[in-house]
Amino acid sequence: CQSRWDLLDAVACGAEVMACSRGAQWAVSMQVLEQMAERQVAANAFVWSSVLSALASALQWRRALYVLGHVEANALHAVSIVLYNATISSLGPRWREATVLLGRAVQFRLRPTVFTLNALVTTCERSSAWMEALNLLSDCNGLRYLPR
Repeated sequence: CQSRWDLLDAVACGAEVMACSRGAQWAVSMQVLEQMAERQVAANAFVWSSVLSALASALQWRRALYVLGHVEANALHAVSIVLYNATISSLGPRWREATVLLGRAVQFRLRPTVFTLNALVTTCERSSAWMEALNLLSDCNGLRYLPR
């Protein structure tokens, strides 16, 4: 998204950010996001999700939390459970923070999915917090709260 800004929009930038997320180029995806803001090109849910996926693949959890907080405060139209899933995936072994994010998602009336539960349990696994993983599974009561 660095050249020909007059011809580019959120879709083109989204494609670039998605390519960055697949190549674990989280720094480039953040640069594209900053350039979009400078050029007043609004990021859509696809762009935000791609940036968070790039951050998650590099375990850049502090940056992911910052980006999610920015979306919650400034881009409510883009808030989705997919963003929370990617952010939870970025946390590595930080299961407590993951459960806080789940609570934030629920506050936004977002419905956790199987992907959400997988990200949470993986976070617990990375910290050997097996009891917490079992508690999460128990709280979901056989996934009845999750879309089938």
